[in-house]
Amino acid sequence: MTTNSNASAIAKEVQANIQGDAIAPHLLLQPTHPPTVDELDNLIKDRGEKVRLMKKDGDNSHKLLADLYGSPTHFITELLQNAEDEGANNVSFILTDTELIFEHDAKKLFDFSDIRAISNFGDNHEKKEKANAIGRFGIGFKSVYSITDNPRIVSASFDVTIRDYNIPERTNGHVPEYFKGTKIILPFKTQMRGKTKELLTKELQDLNLHYLLFLTNIASIKWETSDDSGHYERVANRKDRRFITLKSPNKEIKYFLLDKSIQIDRKKLLIKIAFQLSNDRKSIIACEKSPLFVFFPTKIETNLKFLVHAPFYTTPARENIQEGDSLINIEADHRNEELKLELGKLLVESLILFKNLKLLSVELLNVLPIDKENCKRSIVYNELFEAVKTELKSNKQLLPNANGGLSASNG
Repeated sequence: MTTNSNASAIAKEVQANIQGDAIAPHLLLQPTHPPTVDELDNLIKDRGEKVRLMKKDGDNSHKLLADLYGSPTHFITELLQNAEDEGANNVSFILTDTELIFEHDAKKLFDFSDIRAISNFGDNHEKKEKANAIGRFGIGFKSVYSITDNPRIVSASFDVTIRDYNIPERTNGHVPEYFKGTKIILPFKTQMRGKTKELLTKELQDLNLHYLLFLTNIASIKWETSDDSGHYERVANRKDRRFITLKSPNKEIKYFLLDKSIQIDRKKLLIKIAFQLSNDRKSIIACEKSPLFVFFPTKIETNLKFLVHAPFYTTPARENIQEGDSLINIEADHRNEELKLELGKLLVESLILFKNLKLLSVELLNVLPIDKENCKRSIVYNELFEAVKTELKSNKQLLPNANGGLSASNG
């Protein structure tokens, strides 16, 4: 339990983590494009004219994009992905009666291009070029408008409040002092304050622990209200960092995490497979649920008994992956198909690894995708099924026998 007197403790801890050890903080924390007064003034003027014309024409497309997501709390994963893409290791949520404060310790601070992108739609060219970045559409931040009308961003030389979805005005009309961190403040819509706080309290208390599993940077999520707090973290074993423990206030889940760097269309991509472990880490067990992960869980059920992640091209809401034969999505289709094949290759490579670790057992075989019927029910199962079937039918000794050893298949 916490009290109002220490409601900022988490934020202070995150702030403390901003100080780097290897490189001087003043070198780490400079934005890549510091703003000028004229740049921000011109942007405010241009966006004001844009909003005026949109209102005149009755154009509400910006509101439609803001309502793109099914859940009013979807913005939480959007905030996490923004922090992850910028390299944050620790994040915090502080919930009050009137607002939600999100803070993270990414070394890269907001610059003018970030302000321009976050206050516009589909204008994030930098992330579009990052193959392993989560947010490529530049519209995800707009999901915050489910709970707020005027989000505020404090970072580096910026303290701006976004008005009418597009206009990044100076908060209180003044130029702020330099802030060595990133803070996003979401004042609740007045008529929804009570309901919003109740909704967010439940969401933070029940936050999906697996949000942390496939992220590269964020390893700690803390949250706090006036009378409660919690901590979710991903901890890697010091001797072998492939052994991962996900921790929440009332749960621990252990995984063996494999990853592989691949190249598709001259872009380097990272794919991962996570096998759940027993509490003593001596055996592999089946996962209760196995949604497909694209950094965060999608709505796609894989029907696998372990978890897989790959940077698939997704729909804008990032709940499903793009598929089909449309010429418009030919690049997305090609990448997504190649990623499925690469996940199959990584799964096959894991069998040899498990053999060397003496984890290749009947229990492990029962976790593998060997049920042909599931090929019809999942868009990724078939490729992994075919890869495993070919490997198990080879002359490699991968099948447990009655003597406690391993034998090759007879074909």
